[in-house]
Order: sequence, then structure tokens, then C-alpha cells
Amino acid sequence: MTLDNTDYKIILDALYVLATDDEVDISQEVLELGAERERRLLLLREHFSKLEHKSRHT
Repeated sequence: MTLDNTDYKIILDALYVLATDDEVDISQEVLELGAERERRLLLLREHFSKLEHKSRHT
């Protein structure tokens, strides 16, 4: 999977929200995403989950 500018924007937006809001509810931000950004976010989560799984088994 190759990350592009939209993927990086999703990551940076999520990190900013997590860093600045103590009472953040991530599910609300996901609901507000457009269909394409939501699809990409889910792909990113799957990709990072696979990487995490690989790192545990090495």
C-alpha cells in the first residue's frame, strides 16, 4: 500500500484531534468523513493492523 497526500492528511488530522482534545470521540470524526476518506481510513487501519501483527511475530 502506498500512502499519498490524502492518507497523510487523514493521519495528521487524527493525530491533531487526539493531541488537542481530552474528550475526543473518534467515532464522530469518522462519521463526518466523506465516503472516500472513510474508505481510505479503513484501509489505513487495516494496513497498520497487519504491520502491528507482523511486528509481534518477528
